[in-house]
Amino acid sequence: MNKTNIPNSSGIYIFKNNSSQILYIGKAKNLKKRVQSYFRKSSYLEPGKIQMIQQAAKIEYIKTESELEAFILEATLIKKHKPKYNFQLKDDKNYKYIKIDFTTEDFPKIYFVRNSKIDTRSEKFFGPYVNASAASQLIKFLRRLFQYRTCNREIYYKNGGKKYSKPCLYFHIKLCTGPCIGAISKNEYNRLIKNCVRFLSGKHSELLLFLKKEMWNASSKKDFEKAALIRDQIKNIKEINKIKLERAKLGKEKPEILISSLKKLLFLKKEPKRIEAYDISNIRGTDAVGSMVVFENFEPKKSDYRRFKIKTKSTPDDVAMIKEVLLRRFKHANESQTKERWPIPDLILIDGGRPQLNTAAKVLKQFELNITVIALAKREEEIFTTVKRKSLKLPNESAQLKLLQRIRDEAHRFAIDYHHKLREKSMARSALDNIKGIGLKTRKKLFRKFGSVAGLRSAKRKDVEDVVGRKLAKKLYEEL
Repeated sequence: MNKTNIPNSSGIYIFKNNSSQILYIGKAKNLKKRVQSYFRKSSYLEPGKIQMIQQAAKIEYIKTESELEAFILEATLIKKHKPKYNFQLKDDKNYKYIKIDFTTEDFPKIYFVRNSKIDTRSEKFFGPYVNASAASQLIKFLRRLFQYRTCNREIYYKNGGKKYSKPCLYFHIKLCTGPCIGAISKNEYNRLIKNCVRFLSGKHSELLLFLKKEMWNASSKKDFEKAALIRDQIKNIKEINKIKLERAKLGKEKPEILISSLKKLLFLKKEPKRIEAYDISNIRGTDAVGSMVVFENFEPKKSDYRRFKIKTKSTPDDVAMIKEVLLRRFKHANESQTKERWPIPDLILIDGGRPQLNTAAKVLKQFELNITVIALAKREEEIFTTVKRKSLKLPNESAQLKLLQRIRDEAHRFAIDYHHKLREKSMARSALDNIKGIGLKTRKKLFRKFGSVAGLRSAKRKDVEDVVGRKLAKKLYEEL
């Protein structure tokens, strides 16, 4: 593999095996530095990535003009090729997709979903976007460019259409073209959406040419307002390609202000200085685990993190599993039930929806604990509370939502990490335990070198012999 000829520019890197099958696709601000990081001894790699590197025979790259272009191209290529290790290394429910629904409304909306099972006959979707915060930035750019609607108003174009007398704020600040008041025709609006599709498909040059023609046509017809709108779109597309994609920040709000605003928002009796978040991770019920992460004054307190191996369920049932985790956790709220007493949180955050929320509330009632519990659902980022029947939806850019997402995502990461470790161990036990001569020490050596059983299977025989000797290597090849 030639790692030296890779340029110091933004772009996409592609790992392939001997058969030219794509193993993994990634994006980078600096291709050379990113690719070299996979081969540095000091770099930490997940077991799955170790396995991927061992199978890789060549690296290809595609240079891009900007980081944003690399970001869009990465999602397009992942969707097209579905590389094995892109989907093994990350839980699919954590990916974001941009969805455009063309059939349910005459004036389609564009929004995020966290679900790849989308009806492609009636919907257009783009993704998966690996970096959720960068994807959020992208959708802000799209709104500025194409001014599509985001409201829930019903607008149908039959017999002149259903129109409203007043537009919303977004029309006045040029983030919406105002289809609800008839400020734009159905054909014009659909042209905007088609241009948005071109942009998301990475056809930036084609889109710029198309827009320039549109601008000159509008100008020749003396429709100067439309020509000015298209001129601004062209300018913004050129500017967007220069923008750096940065990690989402919590904003400039001070912790004490955020604490106070969360208290009001969630109808809390006291300020949420200690927040506990819970998540479940499993594959069809196997190696199921629960996680508990703790944030104090919005900073992770890792010494208080806890992991739970699920004991009561072996089939996929997130609600029953969250119940088990909370029952085991809140035994530690009472000194009489356990030796170790854990502090009581001011707020509990569950990764899930209404069913998980109701289960958590019942567990707290069982322990006679008066703690506010909320659930944050990934699909639409809705907040469910026990105080209100309707879910709460915060603006995507709000500091409060970003904070809750950050805590929820940390619980998810902690659960996934533990689940992966258990799965690797169980795979190792099932595959290696029956091979005579492979004890605990040898197993550890093999996993340190090859990462997993799959990595061991695909390794060269000489590499295995270097670790366990010729005799055992032969046995491993025969058994595996």
